[in-house]
Amino acid sequence: MILRLFLLFTLLPLAELAILVWIHSASNWVVTLAVLFVPGIIGVWLVHREGLRCWREARQQLARGEPPAAPVLDGLLILVAAVLLVTPGVLTDLMAIVLLIPPVRRSIRRYVSRHLQARIAAALVKSRWLSPTVGRDGVPPVSTSGTEGATSVPGEPPDSTGKTAVPPGPDGPQ
Repeated sequence: MILRLFLLFTLLPLAELAILVWIHSASNWVVTLAVLFVPGIIGVWLVHREGLRCWREARQQLARGEPPAAPVLDGLLILVAAVLLVTPGVLTDLMAIVLLIPPVRRSIRRYVSRHLQARIAAALVKSRWLSPTVGRDGVPPVSTSGTEGATSVPGEPPDSTGKTAVPPGPDGPQ
């Protein structure tokens, strides 16, 4: 991870500088400044427009009682695009503007969503929540061996027969 960050913060600025020097040598300083500022101006307008659209969509989903997962991920991707736009350079501006295109952002959102779901599922399997020695509620299951079919509810006192009282319901006796 540290190597990736090191490469990101050293190679990307070097590439940006090389591109700017190449643009300046192939043209004049006006074109170089235009290449730096015009994508930023267009990007700020796109961030504003897409951010408002994302906000409206999230509010509509919340009003319908739905979790706004897609608009939240869209908002995070728009935030990443905004940070890339603030970073000076041609490559970062291009990455940001591509990230602000809705179909591209939608495909990236699907990839990120699948990746996060896989990581969460793997973490749950490794965690105590889905471990065979600990139940989903975080309480270890109580052994019923020797109590002739008695079931237990953590925190409930046993009745006069020594069996734990189980409330009727979907998990209790019918």
